[in-house]
Amino acid sequence: MEVIGNFNDLKLYTAIGSPFDIFYGVDAFFEYGDAKVTLDITTNPHKTEHKADYIIHEDLLTDEGRQTASKVIADQLKKDLARQQEKFAA
Repeated sequence: MEVIGNFNDLKLYTAIGSPFDIFYGVDAFFEYGDAKVTLDITTNPHKTEHKADYIIHEDLLTDEGRQTASKVIADQLKKDLARQQEKFAA
């Protein structure tokens, strides 16, 4: 696995019950530098529409599911970070 920078720079915020949750459907988000990934966490297995970047269903809360979700989130953070770096380099 490729590691960018320091894991101490990776931040996880909860937004449950906040205006971010109520108005934008975001329960939590990861931040790494200028890159952000928003999450909608649900126990509703039929929920498909979401405003957050990713929806996390209950089945992703298993060990195998967490590994899959972690990889997807890490990949998205890398893409966002690369996009930010390209923007500042231009």
